[in-house]
Amino acid sequence: MPPRTGSRPCASRKDWYAEGDPFFGEAEPLKAPLPKGMFNTVQAKHHIGKTITVCGTVVSARKTAKAKAIYLNFDRMHPHQDFYATIWDYNSPNFSYDPETALLQKKVCVTGKVTVYDDIPRISINNEEEVRLYEEAIR
Repeated sequence: MPPRTGSRPCASRKDWYAEGDPFFGEAEPLKAPLPKGMFNTVQAKHHIGKTITVCGTVVSARKTAKAKAIYLNFDRMHPHQDFYATIWDYNSPNFSYDPETALLQKKVCVTGKVTVYDDIPRISINNEEEVRLYEEAIR
């Protein structure tokens, strides 16, 4: 059995859950501390009201007509996510790519002011400059 860190297994959740399980596809939060003053998705809740960079794996994305937004869920699937990013429809022209598909299953970092909605920390992303692939962000 792989070694454990805290209460979560070290391996990807894909290794622990069978396809069809509601948690299949989730990813472990990046191990803290992150370089360059960045934070993982679990740490985001300690920085409400501050402008920071949060990094994690986009495990699901969905566009909603009702809210007119794209929601990027980091590390855990909706409704269990510890953190998510929102791209409002009026900001979609600020992207040269479709974030809903291009960022899925990628480790990314988003920069912005952390707010809370339904007790879940989030960052509203205004443009693609506020989104970087994790490997590029840590260089």
